[in-house]
Amino acid sequence: MDKKPVRLTLCIFSDIYSIHTQRWCDYFASKGHIIHLFFFTTGFKSPVITKSVFPGAYVYPNNIILHDIHTLNFYWEKCRKKLFRKIITALDILFTFVKITYLVHRIKPDIVHGHYLRKFGYWACKVNRHPLILSAWGGDIASTIIGSKQHKEYIEMFKKADLVHTGDIPGRDRLIELGCPTSKIFIQIWGVETDFFNPSQCSEELRMEICKNPNRIIITSANALKKAYDTETLLKAFAKIISKHDYITLLIIGDGPEKDNLIRLSESLGMKNRVIFIGHLAHQDIPKYFASSDIYVDPMPIQVGGGGIGVSLLEAMSCGVSIVAANRPGALLLAVENKYNGYTFRPSDPNDLAEKITFLLNKKDERLLFGMRCRERALEIGNWYKNMEDFTVKYNELIRKYS
Repeated sequence: MDKKPVRLTLCIFSDIYSIHTQRWCDYFASKGHIIHLFFFTTGFKSPVITKSVFPGAYVYPNNIILHDIHTLNFYWEKCRKKLFRKIITALDILFTFVKITYLVHRIKPDIVHGHYLRKFGYWACKVNRHPLILSAWGGDIASTIIGSKQHKEYIEMFKKADLVHTGDIPGRDRLIELGCPTSKIFIQIWGVETDFFNPSQCSEELRMEICKNPNRIIITSANALKKAYDTETLLKAFAKIISKHDYITLLIIGDGPEKDNLIRLSESLGMKNRVIFIGHLAHQDIPKYFASSDIYVDPMPIQVGGGGIGVSLLEAMSCGVSIVAANRPGALLLAVENKYNGYTFRPSDPNDLAEKITFLLNKKDERLLFGMRCRERALEIGNWYKNMEDFTVKYNELIRKYS
């Protein structure tokens, strides 16, 4: 009978600043495996990777090895002449290829895993080593135009990959549409640490700090402040609600290029003192904010498969908060059932969103019941530890295939 490797060596290509990357690396490092994380920075000056950037690299110093692959994008952006840009691009591709190929073949990993098809998945494929796994994160496949250069690159990447991971059924359908063989697709939802994100994290002190009144209702949303996440619709819906409900506060968690525009919008709608922009929060602080909220709103509209259930949505559910979310193709039904543990609304429709939030504002018993059901659903489908154990099994299956 085949023995599972006691210690795996993994080459992970992913964004070092992403909490999803960090959690992935931390999990396998905590199990005693060796993680080589490949990430990209611009220019020749390395960023200082501090504990605040990537705590796991300090918690597991012997298990997580960071490989900073410098790129020349900074010089490409500064250069105005097309010829020089082409030369810089060619040199950048050559230097990156030589460096990562040399490092990976010297490391001799048991698994090469590229998280996010663009850039990281692309370079994971270039090292020509197996087993090779690609993880589609959602946005990388949802926005890809059929027949584009990016699409053609994906087709070649799918041919090289031994396994292509996605988080839900619409993601699988989108991968198939993009040319990925069904036999290579592995569906595994992005989970959350359900023992960390739980209702007991609720803090009355935090509620008082936010609202100055324990009886106020807190509505929370956490996303990158980019146009794609449509926080604008939430602000417009909230403006319709506060005229009849003066006991509510809206909490916006996150940062991004649209932050200033959204602040101006909230002020123009007369909500300067009713909307609080918290900004970016450290991962360890998020459970307290979610569990201290009464309603969580996810306004992001997705019309193409590949970006179904957001991690923040699952985290809020795990904290026992009732949900209002923009309806999405297929995937959302796994997490949110309309009128069972939350409400769905027509994407980008502030009137419908305002109506659904109002339902929950008027019915405290329903809010609490929906919150309990959200917690149960998160434990059922989104337990991070169980999902990672399942992924470990997949890793070992592929290793045995190539041994």
